[in-house]
Amino acid sequence: MCGHLRRGGFGPPAARRAKGGAPLIGDLQRFKADYLKAMAHPVRIRVLEVLRQGEVAVAELQGQMGADVANISQHLAVLRNAGIVTARKTGLNVLYSVRDPEVFTILDALREVFSQRLDAMQSVLAEADSAEAPGSASSTDGSGSAEPMRP
Repeated sequence: MCGHLRRGGFGPPAARRAKGGAPLIGDLQRFKADYLKAMAHPVRIRVLEVLRQGEVAVAELQGQMGADVANISQHLAVLRNAGIVTARKTGLNVLYSVRDPEVFTILDALREVFSQRLDAMQSVLAEADSAEAPGSASSTDGSGSAEPMRP
């Protein structure tokens, strides 16, 4: 984890400066990078997707995800240390929830980007398949024959 992260939130960013004294990376950019870095694991993204339904205990997460409790707990610790999720103890259970529901806007935006890229790749593949199909203009010499043209 980053050295400037601290338990329960984000600490001050490193003071890197350009020649003129202006910061190379501002506080907002550092916060965004750290926030996204904490989310940047498939298990943590899945945890957040489950938490979209509301407050959940670790045992419930384990049941829905099929991962072992120790692994889920480690990922929850990363999300908790970054301030993305909160924990509340009730009896023997620790219940987790997402601190700011805007995190789901980020996940939804990424799902949309993925969907658009997938659509674009499928279009390219469909064009390639039609270009390679027997009898298509690009695979023949225009006479309907699949024989290559000879000089």
